[in-house]
Amino acid sequence: MIPEDFFTVDLELKKYQIMSFVLFVFEDFERSLIVKYGICDNKDLIRFQMQSLKVISDFKVKNNQKI
Repeated sequence: MIPEDFFTVDLELKKYQIMSFVLFVFEDFERSLIVKYGICDNKDLIRFQMQSLKVISDFKVKNNQKI
């Protein structure tokens, strides 16, 4: 499980933005096996975190938030 601090401290998101950010990351995130089997392993969590770091600035621009 990814701790809330990853979103609120590392990515500097507000709590109310977390779910919309997760969905934003999932737009270009290969997740078919996660959805199909309902299982997310450590490799998937790390991949999600890496993708999050790549797209956080795009998310903030899209939502008119200061980067």
